[in-house]
Order: sequence, then structure tokens, then C-alpha cells
Amino acid sequence: MRWRNLLGYGLIMLLALLAVTFESEAGKVQRKKYEESGRGTAARKKYRESDRGKSKHSYPLYGILHSDKQAMYQAQAGKCSVCEEDFDIDSLGIDHDHHSGIVRGLLCSRCNVGIGYFRDDVKILAGAIRYLDENNFSFVHVRSG
Repeated sequence: MRWRNLLGYGLIMLLALLAVTFESEAGKVQRKKYEESGRGTAARKKYRESDRGKSKHSYPLYGILHSDKQAMYQAQAGKCSVCEEDFDIDSLGIDHDHHSGIVRGLLCSRCNVGIGYFRDDVKILAGAIRYLDENNFSFVHVRSG
């Protein structure tokens, strides 16, 4: 059991050493010189504005490009598919089925998180709707004290 602790400690020390090496003063100076020189700035800007650059996060996760997201946004008329409020394209997240990975649409963060909390389960959502329907009254609780 002790050798596992030593192995874990050794790995932690190795990672710390690598972090120090990569973030050395010489590395910081070199990176600062590169950034101040302007080299690469135009290339980075061009990449960020490209479809591939804008798809950097969505493509590996969901297999869709930014142009696909724009088409979905246009099809939804710039609205969240659940609450139907207007949002700009960057404020809408990509909703997908966690079991199949299939993209379902674009949702605002509140609706996307809400569906996630209900575990994408229609029965649980129906129970929540039933609960709200049955308890549709004003209840004010006043704390004493």
C-alpha cells in the first residue's frame, strides 16, 4: 500500500516540475515578446472569425459547425426552443440527448440547465407540470421572529 502513496507523490512532483518548466521566466519572456511583436495576431484573429474557429468548442462535443448553429438559430427565429424568449446566437447553448448524443436544438442556459436537472426524463417533467397545476395558488409564508 505504501508504494502506491509513493508513486502518487512521485507523479504529483513530476507534474509540478513540468508546470514550473513550462511556466519558467524564460518561457514567459519569450511568449511576451511574441505577443508584443504582432506576429500571429492576424492569423489568430482570422482563425477566430472563421467557421472552424467559431466551431472550436461545438464541433468536438456535438459534431456541428458554427454555420450549422447559425442555421438552427435562423430556423428557431432567434428564440429559445422552450421559453421562446429572444436571444443572440452566442447566448443560446446547444441542447443534445445525453444518451444518443443527437443535437435537439438551441436553448437558453436556464432552460438547458432545467432540462438537465430533470434528467431529460419526460415523466419527471410531466410530474413537475402536474405539481404546478395542482398547486397553482398564492402562498405567502411570513417568518415570525
